[in-house]
Amino acid sequence: MKNNIITLLTDFGTKSGYVGSIKGVLKSYYPDADIIDVSHEIDPFDIAGAAFTLHTYYASFPKDTIHIVVVDPGVGSLRRPVLVRTARHFFIGPDNGVFQFIFNREAYTVYELDIEKLNSASISATFHGRDIFAPAAGKLLQGEPCEKIGKRLDERTEVPRVFYSKEDAGMLKLQAVTIDRFGNIISGFSRRDMERMNKYAIDFVKVKDFSTNALNSFYAEKSDGEFLALWNSMDFLEIAAVNANAAELLQFDKKKDYIEIKIR
Repeated sequence: MKNNIITLLTDFGTKSGYVGSIKGVLKSYYPDADIIDVSHEIDPFDIAGAAFTLHTYYASFPKDTIHIVVVDPGVGSLRRPVLVRTARHFFIGPDNGVFQFIFNREAYTVYELDIEKLNSASISATFHGRDIFAPAAGKLLQGEPCEKIGKRLDERTEVPRVFYSKEDAGMLKLQAVTIDRFGNIISGFSRRDMERMNKYAIDFVKVKDFSTNALNSFYAEKSDGEFLALWNSMDFLEIAAVNANAAELLQFDKKKDYIEIKIR
């Protein structure tokens, strides 16, 4: 390991001692661990939101950073605890979709964590963040290779969720993966996805009562309160309102509402 940085992303909030428990285990394995709290405010059980949030920051960290993600509504079930290794980073968490953008955008190797090799005193069926994921990260910090703490998987892991469906010729219905604190409605559809489809432009965007035939380049191209569509800083399609909350103004519910686009 060339650094001792570990990032934490969870839906635990900060009122309980859950995050503290994970940090305590990490420090027990490696007292000099540099633990960075990215966020503990992911909406409870929001796998898609966690996946998108992870995608927004992981590449900014130095080589060999370990990223732990604990948004795990299936904890204790048959979903696998995994370690993902890419050329520059390690990712530890449940194989439930939280690494879907990593799987779509990086070359990777996946290991199913071996509980027996982690030497944890006890494994709770409801807190794998403390009892499996943190010890796995601790072992990596101590210099253990991936093969020593997990079994390499040759088959595909959790199939990345599809964030769009085809309606008719050239028309797509997009799922919103998150709504940020400004009320911007962010889709899971990126420029890279469009390039993979051999398309080069979006001709039409519709969200509830808002529709447009053109994408903007930045927010201030519109006036206060006006809606716009644009590629955001991560190159994902976003619907926003200038100096206002687009999701509230449109009464957008990401569990049932969609962004419709026509591409060419």
